[in-house]
Amino acid sequence: MKKVIILDYDNTIAEPKSPPSDEMIFLLKNILESKKVAILTAGRSIKGLRDLLISNTKLNNPDLLKNLLLCPKYGNLIFEYEDGWFVLYESTNISQREKRIIERAVRRVKWKSYVPKSNSKQRVHDKGSVISINCLGNDSTDLEKDNWDRDGNIRKKIKEELLKRLGKKYEIFITGRNTIDIVPKEMNKADNILRLLELISESKENAVYIGDEFNPDGNDYPILSTGIKIHHVKSPIETKVVLEEYI
Repeated sequence: MKKVIILDYDNTIAEPKSPPSDEMIFLLKNILESKKVAILTAGRSIKGLRDLLISNTKLNNPDLLKNLLLCPKYGNLIFEYEDGWFVLYESTNISQREKRIIERAVRRVKWKSYVPKSNSKQRVHDKGSVISINCLGNDSTDLEKDNWDRDGNIRKKIKEELLKRLGKKYEIFITGRNTIDIVPKEMNKADNILRLLELISESKENAVYIGDEFNPDGNDYPILSTGIKIHHVKSPIETKVVLEEYI
């Protein structure tokens, strides 16, 4: 019997930028009554997770929250609840020197060949332990994001260009609609799942991970090497079917 259910957020628990459905909250509530649940996300902040997942939902119950762990930034931050949220684990941030190297590499990308209509220079988002690259720039619309690089092939070329400049110190993941994340080695989702399980004194055999980005460029892909049972879903509808197995 699994004791720890670990889930991605976007396209797993809910659609991007959306709160979970009432049915999803009902399932999570039932699981939290007897198991640990960890939400491990690349793109959501702790505030974003709390606003979407907990505020104004039936999960906002101290007895349930004691079994909930929130793990933003690829799990490089892990929050636990005990009469309030506190940091259970925090990785070191990327140094200022390394950030300058990354920013210089991003500036040297031939952006006009990948995004001909974009003039934006505001692409780099410093998340402390992760550098996120908004390829279309901050001034892009939702329609532009939806219609650009649906298969990820453009970002694969950008990734290759960045890896040539940055070397083997980093991993680069294609995520979301128009984003590339640059993550230092040993700070990806797989590394932090293993840290999480050690922190809560649970084994890999007692854990399961549910996510949607298991392709070789996706941020869930490294988890395949951990030996943890995984469920590859394509939508929250599929996630609900999987979660029913663990109630």
